[in-house]
Amino acid sequence: MATDEQAFLRRLLATFKQEADDHLRTMAESLRALASQSQPARAAELSEILFREAHSLKGAARSVDLVQVEGLCHALETTLARLRNREVAPSTGLFDVLHQVLDRLAHGIEAGVAGKPGTDDSALLQALARAADAVPQQAAPPAAAAQEPAPAVQAEPAERIMEFDAADTVRISAAKLMRMFEQVEELTSFSFAAGRMAEELRALHGMIGDWERQSVLPEPQELRSLAGTGSGNDSGVQDIVRARTFARTLTRRLVRAEIRAESDRHQLATMLGALQDEMKEALMLPFSSLFDVLPRMVRELARERGKEVELVMHGEAVEIDRRVQEQIRAPLIHLIRNAVDHGLEMPAERRRKNKPTAGRITVGVLPKDGNRIELCVADDGSGLDIAKIKRSALELGIRSAEQLDLLGPGEAAELIFESGLSTSAALTDVSGRGLGMAIVREKVEKVGGTIAIESAASGGTCFRIALPATLTALRGLLVRVAGRQLVLPSLNVESVCRLARIAGTEDPRSIDIDGEDLPLGRLQEVLGLENSADEGAGKYIQIVVLSAAGMRFAVSVDEIVGDQEMVVKGLGPQVVRVPNISAVTLLDGGRIVPILNAQDLMKAVLSRERTNGTAYAATKNLHGSLLIVEDSTTTRMQLRNLLETEGYEVTAVADGIDALTALGERRFDLVITDIEMPRMDGYTLVERIRADPALRALPVVLLSTLDSRASRERGLVAGANAYVAKGGFDQRNLLETIRRLR
Repeated sequence: MATDEQAFLRRLLATFKQEADDHLRTMAESLRALASQSQPARAAELSEILFREAHSLKGAARSVDLVQVEGLCHALETTLARLRNREVAPSTGLFDVLHQVLDRLAHGIEAGVAGKPGTDDSALLQALARAADAVPQQAAPPAAAAQEPAPAVQAEPAERIMEFDAADTVRISAAKLMRMFEQVEELTSFSFAAGRMAEELRALHGMIGDWERQSVLPEPQELRSLAGTGSGNDSGVQDIVRARTFARTLTRRLVRAEIRAESDRHQLATMLGALQDEMKEALMLPFSSLFDVLPRMVRELARERGKEVELVMHGEAVEIDRRVQEQIRAPLIHLIRNAVDHGLEMPAERRRKNKPTAGRITVGVLPKDGNRIELCVADDGSGLDIAKIKRSALELGIRSAEQLDLLGPGEAAELIFESGLSTSAALTDVSGRGLGMAIVREKVEKVGGTIAIESAASGGTCFRIALPATLTALRGLLVRVAGRQLVLPSLNVESVCRLARIAGTEDPRSIDIDGEDLPLGRLQEVLGLENSADEGAGKYIQIVVLSAAGMRFAVSVDEIVGDQEMVVKGLGPQVVRVPNISAVTLLDGGRIVPILNAQDLMKAVLSRERTNGTAYAATKNLHGSLLIVEDSTTTRMQLRNLLETEGYEVTAVADGIDALTALGERRFDLVITDIEMPRMDGYTLVERIRADPALRALPVVLLSTLDSRASRERGLVAGANAYVAKGGFDQRNLLETIRRLR
């Protein structure tokens, strides 16, 4: 038992180290941006980010008993709170000391994780207090800067509009470029409007033609015979002649207007398409900007591990959307660090296997069909130990023994993406914590990509990551469900097929594809859409086979409309997260059509399968289902381990928005939430839970570093059932609170 606890503590410290590095990196970047920021709104936002990061790092340090780091974070948090509240003005001296504090935190964290004593921080804490007190806000009002002579044109350092680099080169900030591109996208609505105008003119032309054909009017020769006969019909004949003349004149003018409208629409669409293509090109970056950091990183890692590594890179000139590249940077670095740490063997072992002493890591990029890029990370190491992966999955309860027996080598390899699963015998600062690969897949799928593993029995592992070349364009499968059109990303679509519908029977809940029994869900039921009038009227069931998070599943739709290129539009800051929907697109006529989230659909389909008692059902007999809402990775891991050891089924999310999504997807017996979190805090989450009739009776426990009477009262007023302070945290207190509320 002691060995298990020590192993968990080592893993917890490693997780804390990774989380702390992220917090320090974010604070350093925000501090640099704040030092050159002149916009009050942006400065306030950066100050808020700094404060929250310091607060989160303090809570994480407390959870692993690093008292000295916690104390330094507390002093930093206090100063940043004053900066956020405008009680102290930014200054060069203050920023210098804040950077020194971040450097000291980095050293303190390294020492704490390694079990070494820290340094004396008293002098630094005094310097921090002096720097904050030296420049009160009243002494440096924003207007003071305006009294100094300024150049005729003043640009913001972080948001420069343009900077001329040479006669034919202009540098422009990525943020400004993105705003320009979004404005160009907005112009597409005018193109759709022009198309609708042309359709209206065609419709009017058709109506007049129908009127002429259906109207019972004399032919021209009959009109001539009636005119001038003195029969009293001359007036009526003249009316008929005028009506025919008007109809033909109107028809000719409508035809000309229709031609002009169609020509204008075509020209506008052509110009917008060319402009969008140019803007997309401006947003593209070659992979060389990402690959440049890899050789040095590999050399340092190889030296630390006592290994010889040869890094081979190709495809550096291939371009990809800079936003995709930013998101894929961390997963790529993690895969390479993993390969160096325990993918490649030590030199002596490689010689014993008749391999070259230097291991090889290959990183390559290839453009694929359509809007896709394939990034490959391969090594010639020992490969994946499938037997060890299965043992770890069984020990952690990720799969039952029966389920593992049914998995082939490829399916078993996919288990390394499960959170918590690790086959590393030793825990290092690079690998062994069992969290990295789950995060890799999460980040890849966040940008609409997929990741697959190839590992040969003879050795070597290759990760293939399929990515969209740009986030502004998407190849999607357009389907119709309950009278509504929806989009499934083509990256997640494996195939489409149809089944003959048998009258008087329910639609099947699984389908055999290539010898594999896949769960099948009705997309209409998954999305909670009302029944359409023609529901179940077709002879066939239209099936779309999808893959997400390393799993395959299928959904049935009413109609498969077709595959096409689409412009992706985000949901906007007002709607941060919508279950089952990742974005929207504008189709012809300006119709807004949702783009579905394949991973959410997969969870929903598998959840329905679990309720039906299929092979996807849970294998553990648990005491209850708990939802943890905590932005600190270290604290989440600590709570998950504690509660799962007690026999609870635990789901952990990072903030209130994700918690509401999880609560909408399945039922939980109790919620444990932190208070200070990004996007939605714990107080607001409790209020939202109490406002939902379906969740009103759900017990909620607030677990926070805030331990004041005001904080407790506010939590209980919001509707929390209990309040547990993290300071001096007693596990027994939390467990007893959970048992009492359940």
